[in-house]
Formats: sequence, C-alpha cells, structure tokens
Amino acid sequence: MGVRDNKKDVRYAGKAFGGGSYAKTRIIKIVVIFLVGLVTFAAAAILFLYLRPGATSENGQSTEMSEEGAAAAADAEVAKTQAISNDAYKIVENDGYSAVVPWFEKKIEETPGTYDKVTLYIQLSQTATNNGQLADALKYALKAEELEQSGVTASLVANAAYAVGDKPTALKYYKLTLERITYWIGNEDVYQTYEERIQELEK
Repeated sequence: MGVRDNKKDVRYAGKAFGGGSYAKTRIIKIVVIFLVGLVTFAAAAILFLYLRPGATSENGQSTEMSEEGAAAAADAEVAKTQAISNDAYKIVENDGYSAVVPWFEKKIEETPGTYDKVTLYIQLSQTATNNGQLADALKYALKAEELEQSGVTASLVANAAYAVGDKPTALKYYKLTLERITYWIGNEDVYQTYEERIQELEK
C-alpha cells in the first residue's frame, strides 16, 4: 500500500471524486472541486508520512517532524502541486488538450519517485476529465492505480469508470475503495454514495 492509505484518504476521495456520473454537468462539478481535494490530499499525505509513530529513515534515524516542520513540508508540497495544475491549465487554454498530454508524460518520465508519478497521473486523469476525454481519464487513473494501490487511486478509477459506463471496473474499484478506506467520519455521505453505486452496479 502507498502512503495515501490512511484515514486522510477519505477527505481526498470525497472532495475530489465523490461525484462522478454520466452527466457532463456532474463531471464538471468534480473537476471544479478537484484542486481543493488535491491540496487537501497533499497536506494529509505529508503529515502521515512524517508524523506517523516510529517512522525512520534509511540510516535508522527518526523522521518524525515538529508541527512547524510538517507544516512547512505540507506547504511546499501544496505549492508544487498547485504550480503543476496552473501550468497544465495554461497549456490547455493556449494549445488545447492534445498539447498537455505529452507535457504531463514528459514530467512523469523525468520524475524519479513513485509517489510523485502517481500524483501526476492523478492530475492528468482529472485534466482529461475536465476536457471531456473520459476514456483517457480512466486510462490514466488505472496507471496511477498500477503504481500505487490506495484508497485514493481506487476512488479515482471507480469514478472514471462509472463516468464512461464501464460497470464491471466501476464496481470492482468502488468495492476496493471501501476496503482500503476505513475512516469515513465526516464523509458518511460519500460512503453512502459509494454503497449505493455498488448496489446499483450489482443489479
């Protein structure tokens, strides 16, 4: 499991991908709240990675950080993610969706860490959704899931599959989302939506 597997996953899954439907207007709503969800996720992941009890580096030293250090790390991660999103938006605005795909792919190729590659695939999937390229959105969501199996990636795949009408894939990944995310306090409505979709897709 990746570092996204913790109780903070639900905030990201709920805010970024809680919508998802066949209706274009609903898809647009998902995209509008995507950046808020991504920022929330980035901060949560940083805090989990550095503040979890007993975390150690390769040389055996503790990696636990002070609140100030964790906040600074989270701020840096949020700023980096936001900058990429802003650049991607400008590319689409100026040159269209076809230009932003190779831009993302080049960044992914040049990025060494799996965590950062997954984050880029998540952003590329959402960029595809934002531009009505729903098949691409599912393709890149699956690439994120291939690299890191977490509640976030499962939710991303489930909603992308649901949007294109791929019921078997949507069903599989909604179930995986509920298996991987066990902390839903404050997001019970998202949990209920996913349960309802599972029931709908099992008919």
